[in-house]
Amino acid sequence: MKNINVRIQFIKKNFLLFFSAFIIPTFILGIILVYRSYENTSSEIHKRMENSLTLAEETLDTLTGESRTMNLYLEDSSQMLNLNRMMNSEAINYSEMVSLKYLSSFVQSLHNAKSYINSIYLYIDNPLGRVYTSDNGLTYIDRMVDKEWVPHLLDNPKGANSIEIRPIRKHSFESPQEVLTIFKKFKNYYGGTVINYNLTHINALFSSMLFYENQSLFIINKQGEILVGITDIEPALVSRLLAGIENEDALQELKVDNSAYFINQTLYKPQDIRVITVLPKSTLYVVAADNAKNTISIIALIIVITVLLAYIISANNYKHLYQVIDIFNYAKNNQNIRNLPAFRDDNKDLYSHILNNIIKIFIENNYLQLQLSERKYRLKVMELQALQYQINPHFLFNTLQTINYEILALTAGKHTHVNKMVENLSDLLRFSLESPDSKVTIKKEIENCQKYIDIQRMRFGPFSVQWEVDASVTEYKIIRLILQPLIENAIKHGIKHLGEDGKIKVFIRKIDSSIRIIVSDNGPGISKETLENIRNAMNSPEMEESGEHIGLPNCYRRLSLAYAGNDSLRIDRNPDGWTEVMFSIPME
Repeated sequence: MKNINVRIQFIKKNFLLFFSAFIIPTFILGIILVYRSYENTSSEIHKRMENSLTLAEETLDTLTGESRTMNLYLEDSSQMLNLNRMMNSEAINYSEMVSLKYLSSFVQSLHNAKSYINSIYLYIDNPLGRVYTSDNGLTYIDRMVDKEWVPHLLDNPKGANSIEIRPIRKHSFESPQEVLTIFKKFKNYYGGTVINYNLTHINALFSSMLFYENQSLFIINKQGEILVGITDIEPALVSRLLAGIENEDALQELKVDNSAYFINQTLYKPQDIRVITVLPKSTLYVVAADNAKNTISIIALIIVITVLLAYIISANNYKHLYQVIDIFNYAKNNQNIRNLPAFRDDNKDLYSHILNNIIKIFIENNYLQLQLSERKYRLKVMELQALQYQINPHFLFNTLQTINYEILALTAGKHTHVNKMVENLSDLLRFSLESPDSKVTIKKEIENCQKYIDIQRMRFGPFSVQWEVDASVTEYKIIRLILQPLIENAIKHGIKHLGEDGKIKVFIRKIDSSIRIIVSDNGPGISKETLENIRNAMNSPEMEESGEHIGLPNCYRRLSLAYAGNDSLRIDRNPDGWTEVMFSIPME
């Protein structure tokens, strides 16, 4: 084992074991993580594109909702009537001036609260050509530079609204400014509201809803005109891209000029316009590649650490294993403990624990051999005692038979109490000698116990025994001589000094799928200390060898062996103060 080649082979083998156990699963896990990263990235991209559409729809709801709010405010109050009078009358009275003041406060508060609102117009068709604007209040259309909105508003159906992109100028000397205009017509008057939104602000608002730098967003009306277009794609490519989109509210993949794009769209039904978001498919590969790089870096670090640990642990294991083999050689050759090689004792180290155990075994080896020899000797003695116990009862049985015949001869064949005792004792011996390991019916076990009770009554005087036996269980079989020791225990330790006051109860009943047997007596009871000693004797491993206990401990062991897994013998005091011994056996 000290050969360097053996050491290298051992380290190499352990290293390959660690490599197979850690690095290969880690590599496979890495591949799975990269693949899952790709799938998760794809799912995340599709989900974010849907989120962009949802946010765009909510923004459109907000913009069109401002027109609805203004119309509801005007049509559900007296403001509309006063506004109609002011636009159709050359003179404005005091009450109309007050109403105009409230109307101006409402319009200006809406205009000032939304920085992206360019201007607001309120118009009811009138012969004077009057209009209310957020910039000039009540004025005339002829004085406005922006006039093209009037026919567009009046052409809409009642209560309807529409959206368009158009250039406006507030003053003739200004350059045109593109705005997003929402037209909302009144239900009961020939006119409506016009809200102009700064297109620059609107584009910035919709841009904030995009999650990727190269993601595009288009809002297109039913005529196919682009109302909002946020994109870095070339205009010519945008036209071809939008022309190839199918009119389905579902995720699509479109290829244009060897470039693939993810496309998702939805129809904004209140305005019958489409909201479309576009993302180059290459974004998926870029994001997935970044995630894969991070995953691969972590896996590479795990592999390097695993390689180092594999080498260190393998070398350390070889050192400890060499010590173990060295000590085995000493033990094999029965060498003196003093010649054992020194080693470092570390309770936290597994190999140190093994070495400690080996040395302990080495030291105790001779002692164990001595114990084994002594054990064999004691077993041999027990075998001889068992043979003797088998011979003695036969001799005693034959002797009792002879005594019985002699008594009958002396009494001229007349049966006396002595004859009865001898006969009962002979029957008890015969019962005990008939295959001790065989089982008998409960009925036969009871008959044997009654003979034993008759003998004891002749010895200790009269006492009562109450039998409560379920007739349906008397033919079930139990192990031989299991009831008699319990009754003997009740007489010997319970009632033998009570005379006629002594009482024993034997309870045998069917409970579920078991037979419950209880033997109780009204003796002086049992102390906690005595009860504890009996329980310890039952569990004592030396009980079988000593031969000192043949009562309750013997019954306990026989029940445990014959009915494994069922209730063993239990001894306790019942609520009436009687000592109670109980056990259950399965019905066979």
